[in-house]
Amino acid sequence: MSQKDYFTEPEFTCCCDKNHFKDETLNRLIKVRECHGKPIVINSGCCCPVHNAHVNATMTHTARQAVDVQVALGGAYRLIQIAQEEDFTGIGVKQKGAFKRTIPSPG
Repeated sequence: MSQKDYFTEPEFTCCCDKNHFKDETLNRLIKVRECHGKPIVINSGCCCPVHNAHVNATMTHTARQAVDVQVALGGAYRLIQIAQEEDFTGIGVKQKGAFKRTIPSPG
């Protein structure tokens, strides 16, 4: 499957109209989506330094290693399990099923 099977282009596009996702980040996100089997919405993806400063995001967003996503209520726990199985780190949870995960750089 490809990103177009699960996500829309605006989810990947920064305010500068560029897609800053690393292939590794995108491939891992697609794998988590396939394992989850339900929609995942990208709330905040990889962005340029200007956008990052405007939204006060972590530097991992500009390093193209962080993705904030949202799932349906009740789906966050399963998504966290899948992300952990895929060796994702930096997982945080917000109310209403949204969570953030940071994808480690290749060693």
